[in-house]
Amino acid sequence: MKSLRFLFVFSLALTAAAVGAATESFRLDRVGVSRFTAVGTDRLLRTPGVLHLDGRLSWGTPLEQARPANVQPFVLGRTLIRQEDWLAYRSLGFGATANFQLGEGSVAFAVGDSNYWVVEPNPEARFADGAVINVSTRARLAGGGERVTAGFVIEGRARWVLIRGVGPALAAFGVAAPLADPYLTLRKGNLIQYFNDNWNERPHAAAIRAASLRVGAFPLPEGGKDAALLVELQPGAYTVSVESVGPAPAAGELLVEVYRVPDPQFD
Repeated sequence: MKSLRFLFVFSLALTAAAVGAATESFRLDRVGVSRFTAVGTDRLLRTPGVLHLDGRLSWGTPLEQARPANVQPFVLGRTLIRQEDWLAYRSLGFGATANFQLGEGSVAFAVGDSNYWVVEPNPEARFADGAVINVSTRARLAGGGERVTAGFVIEGRARWVLIRGVGPALAAFGVAAPLADPYLTLRKGNLIQYFNDNWNERPHAAAIRAASLRVGAFPLPEGGKDAALLVELQPGAYTVSVESVGPAPAAGELLVEVYRVPDPQFD
């Protein structure tokens, strides 16, 4: 099996002092939101977006869906955040969501199987700081049997790390031939520690989504085939490999990323 190997050795321990203070005062400066609009009487458009600290809204591509029976008219057109996303943001640390607040008395609105809160910037918000520490490499795989391999080292103590093998999401940045279906494997020595095919299918997908936002990584499309892991790793040397999978593994461009995530306080 052919392997393209890149070694980026970086000491996460060396950055601990630089981000230690920011970990306590970290506040998100943007959160992921949704907006629903009616299409006739039986369809909805759900538009994903980002609400910024200053009140700006950046909207993505609308997705049409059947209108659930439990959707109340006053929900339409509101800036909403899913309950599980808000709780995932909160789990990143004390004060992480302090720049935003829930509206409508924190009443949850049901849309299908999900519950949403109205969200808005907190008028008392004063700062949003933190640190981004990451390494990445971009490569092209020729097809099945080829993989990109990258190494990194953790020193000192256990660290939370976000690892991503990005293929399809690169299309949004003008990459003409992104890898269609990346498969990510994390090894320590010869032992496989973790693996992932489609990030959205992991039980803690909301935590991956929130961690990506926190470290400044671009969002991965919902339901896409990009791969990602959010894991706590003990000190040692690790190897990340990404390969193409699927019925007919194809060639394509991919991006391998490793982010140091300030320790989230998971419930």
